[in-house]
Amino acid sequence: MINKVLAVFLLSLLLGSCSDNDLSPDHRMDYPGLDDVEEGESLGVVWEEVPGNPRLSLPDCPDWHCLGHTDPWVARGPNGDLKVWFSAGGDLGGPVVGRGLVGENLQIMLSPATHPVLELKEDVWNKHRETVSVFWDEEQNEWIMWYLGYEVSFFEDPGFGQMRTDDPDGIEWERSAQPIYQPQVDGWDAAFITGPTFIEAEDGEWRLYYTGSGTTVGIGLL
Repeated sequence: MINKVLAVFLLSLLLGSCSDNDLSPDHRMDYPGLDDVEEGESLGVVWEEVPGNPRLSLPDCPDWHCLGHTDPWVARGPNGDLKVWFSAGGDLGGPVVGRGLVGENLQIMLSPATHPVLELKEDVWNKHRETVSVFWDEEQNEWIMWYLGYEVSFFEDPGFGQMRTDDPDGIEWERSAQPIYQPQVDGWDAAFITGPTFIEAEDGEWRLYYTGSGTTVGIGLL
C-alpha cells in the first residue's frame, strides 16, 4: 500500500512537470462564470471542507488499520444506512479492506472494528484486495463488489475481481476464484491497473471504469 502511494505521488510529479498549466489554487478555482452561479445552482461546483476531518482516526500501531485509510466507497444499503468500504494497512500486512458505517455526525464508525472484511490469504491470485466499488442489486437482493486483486504486487500480476454476497451488511464475502479482467502483456494498461468504478447506465448496461498505465496513462472502460 505504501509503495502504491509513492508510485501515485511520483506519477503526479511526472505529469505535473509535463504540463504548462498553472496549477496554483487560485488558478484551479478560476472557473469561467463561477461568480454568476446562483447559490442554489452550485451543486457539484463549489465545495467546502466539513469540520472534523479525517473522518476515521488512525489507531496506534500495532493494529490492522494503523498505517492509513484510502479509496473509500460509500453506498446506501437496503435498510437505508450509509456503509463505507476502504483500503487499509497495518500489522496484518496489506492492503486489506475494512468496513464502517457513516454516523449522524458524518464520522465513520468501524464495523467490524477488530478486523477487516477482506483479509489476506496465501497462494491465491487475489491475496491482496483493495480499491473496491460496491453496488446493491435490488433485483437480486445482494451486494456486488469489484476490486483490484494481486498475489505479488499491483505492478506484476494485477487483475480485477468480482464478488457477490447476500449478507445485507456487506461484511461476509466469498473470495472470487478467478479475475474478471487482467491486462494483456502488450496492452496499453500492461504496467498498472487500479480503482475499478462501477456504474449502471440508463440503458441497463453495466460499465466498469478504471485507471490504467502502460503505453500511456488513462481511464479504461470494461
